Amino acid sequence: MLKLPYGISNFKMLREMGYFYQDRSQFLSLLDSQPTLYHLFLRPRKFGKTLFLSMLDYYYGIEHKGIFEQLFGDLYIGKNPTAQANSFLILRLDFSAIDSSSFENTYAGFRRNVLSAARDFISRYPDLFNSKIIEEIEQETMPESILKSITDALKQQKTKHKIFLLVDEYDQFANELLSFNQTNFKDSIGRNGFVRKFYETVKVATAEGLIGRIFLTGVSPVAIDALTSGFNIITDLTLKPAFNEMIGFTHPEAASLLLKCGISEEKSKLLIADLMKWYNGYKFSTNAVNSLFNSNMLIYFIMGYFENSESYPNEMLDSNVLSDYQKIQKIFEIGAQENERYILLEKILNEGYIDFDLVYNFSTDAEFTEAYFLSLLFYLGMLTIKEQRSGRIRFIIPNYVIKQLYFEYFNKLSLKKSEFPAASLNIGDAVDILVNKGNPEIFLKLCEKVIKTNYSNRDSIQFDEKHLKTMMIGLLIPFDSYMIHSEYETDRIYPDIFLERVPGRKMIHEVVIELKYLQKKDKKLIDEKCKSAKFQLNNYLETTRFNKADSLGIWAVFCGSELSDWGTATSVSNDRF
Repeated sequence: MLKLPYGISNFKMLREMGYFYQDRSQFLSLLDSQPTLYHLFLRPRKFGKTLFLSMLDYYYGIEHKGIFEQLFGDLYIGKNPTAQANSFLILRLDFSAIDSSSFENTYAGFRRNVLSAARDFISRYPDLFNSKIIEEIEQETMPESILKSITDALKQQKTKHKIFLLVDEYDQFANELLSFNQTNFKDSIGRNGFVRKFYETVKVATAEGLIGRIFLTGVSPVAIDALTSGFNIITDLTLKPAFNEMIGFTHPEAASLLLKCGISEEKSKLLIADLMKWYNGYKFSTNAVNSLFNSNMLIYFIMGYFENSESYPNEMLDSNVLSDYQKIQKIFEIGAQENERYILLEKILNEGYIDFDLVYNFSTDAEFTEAYFLSLLFYLGMLTIKEQRSGRIRFIIPNYVIKQLYFEYFNKLSLKKSEFPAASLNIGDAVDILVNKGNPEIFLKLCEKVIKTNYSNRDSIQFDEKHLKTMMIGLLIPFDSYMIHSEYETDRIYPDIFLERVPGRKMIHEVVIELKYLQKKDKKLIDEKCKSAKFQLNNYLETTRFNKADSLGIWAVFCGSELSDWGTATSVSNDRF
């Protein structure tokens, strides 16, 4: 089987050990053709940023010239090298592992990472440093002073080579500080913060001709204020359409990878259709042509597919990715505005989209507004660009795994507002009886209980069928043997909820649900609504998609906070109701 580089972010190791590599080296030519020299590139977690940075290291570093052909010979850039190949001194920083629990720990971690980078730089180019300079660097207490000691040493040596500064996860600790401690965030990133002072020193080194190129990666622009104020030379490539596909997999690339792994063309077509729903959907420019797969998620699935005897992995979302994205839930609490975020989340889930003005530069002095919050969701990969619409950008949830995370968090907030724990509801048991025994009564009664305790009289005025559907999906979503759809399209009709069996899961039924909701004042219309629900469900079960022996239909009518009536049907029954 093809060797897939799951978790491998060292370009040299990947190439030498024969792992699959989706060639992205053509973007080195594009980078070298840019009129600007100092670049920032943001992408969500687990997209492949570190591997790309490693490729830059081996392509531009003078110390790697002897292995250029070995690493790049069969790639685009090996056949079309640029003049800047192997012509820089590489200074590589990584801020991904900093303890941000306190200001002191954050500062110490930042200094330690800068010092570690300095030691690596010295080991790469020992001829540029004498023992006295090395001792001075070790004794420096401030991160900016460590960098200045390095650049001063280059001045003394009068080397013809310039530094290419590579910074991985420039914002990682800043994102955590923003979520957990906004005071420390401002003290670290703000006007007099140590991060800004460090980048001011970087800027001075560029002016002196010592740092010739810069490439920073990260997830969000929350620390960009430290760059634009003290370091206003950076060019952000994040939203430029030419760089949309610099990391990640396009649909054709993912389909090709399945074939290279030995999956038949017939199976590959079926798989890619599902993978598009689960892991694809990311766009980083309003002018982007192709949507992208998250690299880690795609490779995780393929490996799991083979480990599970050519069946879908037991867990469709990699636990390593899940742990990263679960941290994102903390941003819903920023500024103690969780209730306001709850309303926004419900809007996104109900409408399927949200329009707003994207924030490009997060100021540490500005209030964390709704636009900041929504923009952060985009940069973190929880929303993605759909299209430009009359001045504002329309954003959507990129794929099903992200939708799952949203609904799980929505469910958590809903039950928190309800003032009783999920465990007390026996949700899993209720769903199990619904899907395996074809009896939805316990689950529908459970939904009734959530409505009664979750919505005040004032809320009930605004509560409607969309809210009912969103709440119900939130309760169903943890049951991961199904992909749960809202308004699933089939033969130009749209059932409210469809529980589609995940391939390989031995579930008895696929489930179609039709919901109706009435305000208390409209109680007299219950019989009419029941009749309408039955009729629509009957139409669904007669479509090609649902006219199967294992299709279970459920209809339910709620009035206010009460379950008024419900029923079930199957497509093979003569008497459906």
